[in-house]
Formats: sequence, structure tokens, C-alpha cells
Amino acid sequence: MIQTQAFSRTTVCQPQAIVNNDAPVGAYADANPVSVERNDASFAKVTVTLGATDIDLTSLALYSGPAAASGASDSTYSVVAGSAHSGTTGNGRLPQATDDNTVWVWFVDLRNDSIDNFLAVDIVFGNGTAGGYSTCDIELFHLNEAPSSATERGSASELFV
Repeated sequence: MIQTQAFSRTTVCQPQAIVNNDAPVGAYADANPVSVERNDASFAKVTVTLGATDIDLTSLALYSGPAAASGASDSTYSVVAGSAHSGTTGNGRLPQATDDNTVWVWFVDLRNDSIDNFLAVDIVFGNGTAGGYSTCDIELFHLNEAPSSATERGSASELFV
């Protein structure tokens, strides 16, 4: 096995229609949030990709909880310490209306005892003229049992060259 195959990816927020004054489908504040069970993974990489946007985000944070998220803003979930973006300047600021086509990443040490077994990503666009586009993936690394297929790694297709 090629070492870079030893991960699992879940797309939390699929590419979708523009979102204004709301959370994208699959985000923590959505009515049907997608949460990812970390199982035995030691590390996670969470990637939020923004497309065109005409408004600042009002929330961008990583949450964890003891079980799969059951609905918008599940009360058993809490913000992972240090993961909430805030302010308008510096590393860790909230994305702004001018942050079109940018990538926002968290590198998470899951060996931290304060992080529960399920992860969810909070993305909320403010109220703009049109809104914005986003996608989000959670990748889990250093798994005790390496995935053995494209499906287990979260891919529809894989080519090895």
C-alpha cells in the first residue's frame, strides 16, 4: 500500500447552490448536519473551500460531540478549543466577502482527550445580496486499520500512476 492511501475522507458539505444568511447543507447549523466519526484516527485535516461570496461568514468553527449530530446545533456538541474563527484580521479570522475562491484548513490532533468521537463543521454565511458557495471535507489520518478500497477512503474513483 502506498502510504498516502492510509486515510479516509468524508465530504461534509457537497457542492451546492448558493447559500445566503444560512448554513450550507451538511454544516453543523443545518437541519441535517453531517458528522464524521473519528474512530481510531489520530489526526484530522478539515478543509473548507469557499467559492464566490459577496458576504462575510458569521461562523466558521469545528465542533465535536459524543454521537452523530441529530439536528441543527445539537446541544451535546461543543466548539473544539482553538478552532473558532473570529475577527477580521490575522490567522484565524472569519472569511470576508472578498475571500472568493480560498481554502481554510484545520489540522487537528485527535489524541486530545477533550475532543469527542464525532466531528462537525459550522459554516454560516451572513445576509448578503446573493450569499456564497462552499464545500467541506474531513480527512482522517493514522488509522489503526487502513482503508482497503476507494469507497472506504471516500472516493468514487482512484487512479494509481
